[in-house]
Amino acid sequence: MKKVLLLIAVCLLTLNVMAQLLEPGKQVYKSPKLKDAIKEHHLVAILPFEAHITYRKVPKSFDSVAHIQEEKDLALQVQFEVYTSLMREFFKYKVRFQNTTETNRLLQQAGMIESLDVYSKDEIAKALGVDAVICGDFVRKENTPNVGTVTAAVFGYNKTAEVTLSLKIANGADGEVLWAYTKRMNEMGAPEAKDAFERQMDKLTRNLPYTRGVFSVF
Repeated sequence: MKKVLLLIAVCLLTLNVMAQLLEPGKQVYKSPKLKDAIKEHHLVAILPFEAHITYRKVPKSFDSVAHIQEEKDLALQVQFEVYTSLMREFFKYKVRFQNTTETNRLLQQAGMIESLDVYSKDEIAKALGVDAVICGDFVRKENTPNVGTVTAAVFGYNKTAEVTLSLKIANGADGEVLWAYTKRMNEMGAPEAKDAFERQMDKLTRNLPYTRGVFSVF
């Protein structure tokens, strides 16, 4: 019986490794300190993302002020989508995730929310009262200029759009990046665009090193 269970475990691990190797556009970084550092993590915050919308050809009706607001709205939308994805299967994780409403309230209270890039990650973690922060970038390149709303930018109604989504875990104690994951995605504009985005988000968040069980990153 033990041999059978061992064989099943080896097969599942092999399939998991192969799936990661065959998954295109994926890059993962792990700090040598990761395994020890995350043992001290209990509460983790998800920050608003750095969001950028670019065009291969700038639309004639391009409005720079509206564009800046779209990117700000997109930063909060992606933050919320990451949190939602994590909370769908919260029981799989060894840590708790701070509600994004509370995160943003505390950032606003600390005067940080409009200029997160000028603060170190340990300063932000201290202001939020968390052990680590998840931050990232969402970059969407539109091949055609006819998509101009935040919803379209997130859910990809343009089939030829290119998206790069990255996540990082920064240690709250010293701000050091412990883990980073980048995923490039194409053709997010299928008819079920929202579902497609959620599936990609689920794949990304499942790679977090906070996952419980034998087949986590460790």
